[in-house]
Amino acid sequence: AGHEPFVAIGWPGLLGVLSGQNKGVALGVLVVHDSRGARSGLPFQFALRRALEEATSSEGVERLLRQTPLTVTNNLALIDSEGDARVLELHPEGIESRRGQGRPLTITNHFESPARRTSRLSFSYLSSTNRLRAIRRRCPSSEARPSLEQARQGLADAGVSFTAQSMIFLPKTGELEVSFATRGSAAKGTFVRIGSELLLGKE
Repeated sequence: AGHEPFVAIGWPGLLGVLSGQNKGVALGVLVVHDSRGARSGLPFQFALRRALEEATSSEGVERLLRQTPLTVTNNLALIDSEGDARVLELHPEGIESRRGQGRPLTITNHFESPARRTSRLSFSYLSSTNRLRAIRRRCPSSEARPSLEQARQGLADAGVSFTAQSMIFLPKTGELEVSFATRGSAAKGTFVRIGSELLLGKE
């Protein structure tokens, strides 16, 4: 009562949100590993759930998270029904915000802003940079609006051998597409469209 209804793509028993959408804004977390571990604050899954319960725009989510004590580092992809796309580089010491400014805004699992960019000799960092290059080849910066098929193919081209979930959010219509897999890459599977009636409280 008194909160926005939302849809979250999660796991059995998960009380927070990793990726989800309400009637106005969609968000998806991309984990950025940090060797310093967790700090005191609100666990990020609950911070993102609170964001979907209380904010219906990218600006509103960013404003809310700036007021929230964060515990770990993450990238957060945001897009709202007005087309405001942002990447928030979440860090316990502060948030860096990047916007597409008319170009595709691409993101994987490492920071890119000058304030947060750090090269690391780790498999996760090398995997993230390789996947980002693959996505950018599929969605070149000269195209202001990649097609839905380009988005699907960009996920499939990312080169991850196993992905349990892949999703595409469509906040302008209140819909989303999702694919699941128990082996191989979900991005190469069949995407199922979930309609806006879930966000409107209809069966």
